[in-house]
Amino acid sequence: MMKKQLTLLLFIFLSYTSFATHIVGGYISMKYLGVSASAANNVNYEVTLIIYRDQGGVNLPNPVTGIKVFNGDNDTIGFGFSLDLVSQQYLNFGDSCFMPDNLSVEEFIYKDTIELSLFSEGYYFAWETCCRNAGIINIDNPLSAGTTYKSEILISDPNNGFSNLQNSNPTFGYDSLMNQYYPHNAYLCKEQEHTFNFNAIDPDGDSLAYALATPLDCHPFNWPPGPETKAAPYDSITWANSSFNTNNPLGLGSYMYIDAVSGDLTSYATNIGVYVFSVLIEEWRQLNGVWRKIGEVVQDIQYETIDCEQNNAPTITIDEHYENNVFIDSNYSALIQLPYYDTLKLSYDAYIDKEICMKIAARDLDSNVNIFQQMLKDSVSVYCELDLFNAGLDSTSNMASFNNDSALSNVSSNFCWTPLCQDISKSPFYIYFYSKDISCFAYHTSVLEVELNIKQPTNNPPSITEMNENAALLDSAYSDTIKLKYTAEVGKEICYPINAKDEDIYNNIADYLTLQILSFKNEGGVNVQEFEFLGNENFTLAASDLCWNPTCIDMEHSPFIATFLVFDDACRKDSAHLQIEFEIVEPTTFEIDSVIPNVFSPNGDGANDYFEIPDVELNYCFDTDFAIKIFTRWGKKVFEDDKVSFRWDGKMKNGVNCADGVYFYNIESPLPVAPKKGTISIMR
Repeated sequence: MMKKQLTLLLFIFLSYTSFATHIVGGYISMKYLGVSASAANNVNYEVTLIIYRDQGGVNLPNPVTGIKVFNGDNDTIGFGFSLDLVSQQYLNFGDSCFMPDNLSVEEFIYKDTIELSLFSEGYYFAWETCCRNAGIINIDNPLSAGTTYKSEILISDPNNGFSNLQNSNPTFGYDSLMNQYYPHNAYLCKEQEHTFNFNAIDPDGDSLAYALATPLDCHPFNWPPGPETKAAPYDSITWANSSFNTNNPLGLGSYMYIDAVSGDLTSYATNIGVYVFSVLIEEWRQLNGVWRKIGEVVQDIQYETIDCEQNNAPTITIDEHYENNVFIDSNYSALIQLPYYDTLKLSYDAYIDKEICMKIAARDLDSNVNIFQQMLKDSVSVYCELDLFNAGLDSTSNMASFNNDSALSNVSSNFCWTPLCQDISKSPFYIYFYSKDISCFAYHTSVLEVELNIKQPTNNPPSITEMNENAALLDSAYSDTIKLKYTAEVGKEICYPINAKDEDIYNNIADYLTLQILSFKNEGGVNVQEFEFLGNENFTLAASDLCWNPTCIDMEHSPFIATFLVFDDACRKDSAHLQIEFEIVEPTTFEIDSVIPNVFSPNGDGANDYFEIPDVELNYCFDTDFAIKIFTRWGKKVFEDDKVSFRWDGKMKNGVNCADGVYFYNIESPLPVAPKKGTISIMR
């Protein structure tokens, strides 16, 4: 349903005969206006048709008829409608340096509003007309070739019912300086590279993707009245010969390409003439987590190649005679000619903490006759602009210094940078210096690419040792590991000095060492009970003692391996390991005199009811190979046991309490020492 009459209108013979060979480009697009007041599931859209025509022909009709909308099924014809003329103007071309006098284009903008129902497959809009200019050289029989302007739009989310997407087509960028949509530099200077940015805008903030497309023809038509807009598919134009194609509509020896992200269109033409091509803009949006194309618009456009004043690209290089350069190495790569601009590639080595400075110089000796000085017959040298295009340096690095500058003919600026340790991991850096002449709009560009390889001075690894000369050297499991083996005795404290050193000095600063213990455990992952190792940090030398008093519990899990690490603070840290294996053995002496009691009271009060040796397991790790015998004063044996953990309750073997008094004990140890003898008194 439309807000105006939506019946298909017939083309008028007079309309087509009056502008048949003057159309030079255009496109159709849709803009979301909001929900319809008449129907909840309907939305309003503004349809815009922009037509570009050679200046000098008769006016285009008002309104333009035959616009049609089709649903996304691509086989159901929608309704036809007309659009009213809202703007008409002559376009400007060139700049202050060059204004081509043989180009003249008039812009016609048509608009109106329609109402659409929410349809999950979306819609597309089309308008067909004939005919193209006779002077087009890249298509076959241009007077018989028509054109179709087409745009697509998705207005509801098919995965979410019929929800309103509030979607508009992207629009080609508006040139506020020239007050026009059509590019003011829509011409090519023969054998000069030309760059233009379409700078499309999407009102909804959707992601845009640019591409070249093949211009469309119209459906076959009878004259009069001309082509009638029909459903897709639409035929493409026929290229004049095999040297022309979608990706190179300018022919042999020429090129044209567009950046898919930025929309920069770069062209180079070797022959004079008129060329037609199309630029496609797709819009993408995430719907329910999935990226989906939700619209597209295509602009049909003509470029004319003309003779312009020759402009050579400026040169750019590093001034090797610059007295302050500190290049360690100057390895030139070959001059690389990339397809679309001149690039010189150089490679240098730079070292951390040492400033590198290079003088970047650009030169352009072209002379350009300025249009405002033609009467004076005076030539003005080309201005050369030098710019740091991309240094590849981020916020984690120290800032590089470089001042952009512009000057007549010759310009230079110093690039200085001191790489830091953190920059080594990001090496190499690719730094691009950008030089362009700015005399006229059709500027040329040269790029200097400098590869900086960030290096550090030679770094020797630190060393780590244990100063006990009695250690046995073991095979090392790692290339940077020393392994030693020691025997440690239960109950006897050991202290081993662990020493690390590094004699490297760079920029009068010694390496800073960090000494630490990584682990102290057996192969099964059991850690030692208690030990002391503080570690150390220092320049050149780091030392700390490992102190430990092994216990019987430690001996049960013997052997243990202590692993030490030392590393320096160089950019790419070097390290060394030390592993000491400790085998824990029983004590070589049996010292329990100080803990053997001499009296006990086995009266059942819960206090001192037994004769035993408390905590003896700390000095004696096994409960076997031990013998204690207790006798009366007359030599009668009243008790015996073979465990160090014995307990005598003051009774004989038959359970009869022994009388109070003094008893004699004899303790025999498996150790090579004399038996231990003493007395124990019973006092109930």
